[in-house]
Amino acid sequence: MRALLRGLRNLEAVHGEPDDPHLPAGGVDAVLIANTFHELSDQELILGRAKEAPHHHQSPDSAQARLRQTGFEIVSRDDRFVDGSSHGRWWLIVARKP
Repeated sequence: MRALLRGLRNLEAVHGEPDDPHLPAGGVDAVLIANTFHELSDQELILGRAKEAPHHHQSPDSAQARLRQTGFEIVSRDDRFVDGSSHGRWWLIVARKP
């Protein structure tokens, strides 16, 4: 809701079910589960389905360059946000609109 109020249109909320997050295989860039993990009745099933959904890979350098090109200020960057996953290293860039 906050994204919509701020005019952001590149996010889509997906309402899942207790046994199905309704995420299309290979159809999302990332999955965020925030402060709700304890509410999942079948954590293994949900996490298995969530694992199938992300598909994009981009280098942190290219993402950071694109963020700067579009006017964002880089607040922080962690090239080893998640290290050792089966898909390689995950990175995190926090940026803000100046």
